[in-house]
Amino acid sequence: MSCARYSFYSMNDNSEGSEDNCVLHVTEGLIQGQLEGWILAEASSKGMPPDHGCLPRPCSETEICVPYKGAVSFQCIQAPASDIDECASSPCQNGGSCVDQVNAYTCNCPAGYNGSNCETGSCANYTVLDDVTRDVNRENTAWRCDRHITDGWYRFILNGIDAVMPTECTPEFGCGTRATYWLDLQGGELPAVGQETAARACAHLFYNCCRGPIPIAVRNCGAFYLYNLKPFGWCTAGYCAEKRDNEP
Repeated sequence: MSCARYSFYSMNDNSEGSEDNCVLHVTEGLIQGQLEGWILAEASSKGMPPDHGCLPRPCSETEICVPYKGAVSFQCIQAPASDIDECASSPCQNGGSCVDQVNAYTCNCPAGYNGSNCETGSCANYTVLDDVTRDVNRENTAWRCDRHITDGWYRFILNGIDAVMPTECTPEFGCGTRATYWLDLQGGELPAVGQETAARACAHLFYNCCRGPIPIAVRNCGAFYLYNLKPFGWCTAGYCAEKRDNEP
């Protein structure tokens, strides 16, 4: 049952007024001759005369005809929209959870995302690096060089699975290159979910585990990590990745 204050207009004397009675929607006629649809239920009665003013259907298809007391009084009001499950279309992106409301919805966004549909944020824009030769356990078969990589945020994926930069010195001549770049936290720890930490990338070359260090950053996006990688001015060297042991 849907109730609301309504106003009325009398065609007899052009008078207007308001009542606190209830507007009901029924699927079966409560009295003989009543049309299926919206009717007025007065505070003391649920009935209306069978010849009430709404019988000729004076209102449009998007309006409700509210009869008032007599056969010649009625008011056309805009029909309320039927409430549907606005979450049925899965409007929330990037793992956001949808909360259905009356004719609306809200998205509870995970760390690193915002916007009405969790469509933006620090974890929404990145480039995927999915070359399997970046695997730290893969023997070198080519001289890959990341010298021309652009400054930006990157996500590592190996064989369709999220990967991370190794945090210990990587073997030389691995990861599809010669000088292998790994993530040096300099005694710190990986960031908590939704946080970002400054670090550096070190290359293992000529028995030196941190040759040509580069300042980078790592961001914990909950389901994966992002890395703010930068280009370097020499070759042959590249950023390494490895299978993640635990969820970030």
